[in-house]
Amino acid sequence: MGSATKTFTAVTILHLAGEKRIKLDEPIGTYLPGLLPRQDDITVRMILQHTSGLPNYTDSRPIPTAGEPYLKYRWTAFTDEQLVAAALKRPLDFEPGTRFAYSNTGYLVLGMLVKAVTGNTWQSEVTKRIIKPLGLRHTSAPRYSTRLPGPHAHGYIKTTKGYLDITRLNPSIAGAAGAMITTTADLTTFITAVQSGRLLKPAQLAEMTKTVPISDQHGAYGLGVRVITTTCHRKIIGHTGGIPGYLTAMFTTTDGKTQLALSANETTPPDMAAFQKLIDSAFCP
Repeated sequence: MGSATKTFTAVTILHLAGEKRIKLDEPIGTYLPGLLPRQDDITVRMILQHTSGLPNYTDSRPIPTAGEPYLKYRWTAFTDEQLVAAALKRPLDFEPGTRFAYSNTGYLVLGMLVKAVTGNTWQSEVTKRIIKPLGLRHTSAPRYSTRLPGPHAHGYIKTTKGYLDITRLNPSIAGAAGAMITTTADLTTFITAVQSGRLLKPAQLAEMTKTVPISDQHGAYGLGVRVITTTCHRKIIGHTGGIPGYLTAMFTTTDGKTQLALSANETTPPDMAAFQKLIDSAFCP
């Protein structure tokens, strides 16, 4: 599911906030001392909302995370610490809290935060708090396993020699930012449960849907969710995702009456016109 994983990670963090084990406006240094620069200025909320200024490790060298250069690292078992350290070879992109910039690095940090607070991996907490209660039988959170369980769609990337099946890869390259596996049916169940309040208490759901603007084209971002206004002026909430071979999206209307979940082979660059047409087809009668 690629970055649709971020919504699962955010729900887990919000669960812990509801249990008063994490404070959203507490500096990250309280929980993970010494990990990040400006640790007393970057809050948990900023990381959830991509306003921390943390540089995005998927944009940095020497670890390519897409296209043919990624093939060198396809089977590599990364630790979150390695990937965060690679990102932090660059300075912060901006002053914490001053603007939005998508950062996969931040969500790796959130996975580390879950473990620091609970003593368990983010994978085990997501399984316990979301996958099992919702009965998501085809959803999993692997750490290093390259296996996709059960029947599954294959993913491909374009190389200089043609298209290559890249279905199997080591998911540690994505961690809590994008490593999870699912089906469109399970995604529909999940995003419906998020929006309906089945997974979160009212206070935490209200925090999740407090947004900052991304752009006119891409809407706004809450805590692990995107909020988009369609061309027919309907508001939808969900997330998109990408990992080598696959593009994913899950959205629901705020009244819960209409959902969309999709999986497609990746294109480079993503075809945003086709995506917008799909959104309109689903949500604009």
